[in-house]
Amino acid sequence: MPSESKAQQGLMGADLARLRAGKPTVTGMGEGQLEDFAATPTKGLPVHKGKHHKKHVPPHRGAGRQPKPRGGGSY
Repeated sequence: MPSESKAQQGLMGADLARLRAGKPTVTGMGEGQLEDFAATPTKGLPVHKGKHHKKHVPPHRGAGRQPKPRGGGSY
């Protein structure tokens, strides 16, 4: 199965190196599967897969924002 993005191809290549070094892998895949993903040519692949397939989650409302001033309007 070919990788869908350059990021995925890179992850699979790094995981394959971990497996061959005798360390535990992140993905839990076997060597054959990792080779298939890692061997995907990167030409024409997006850097990251599009986000249209994920459920939209709005950012946390208070993260890095100042509260709006309340009341105290002039008449």
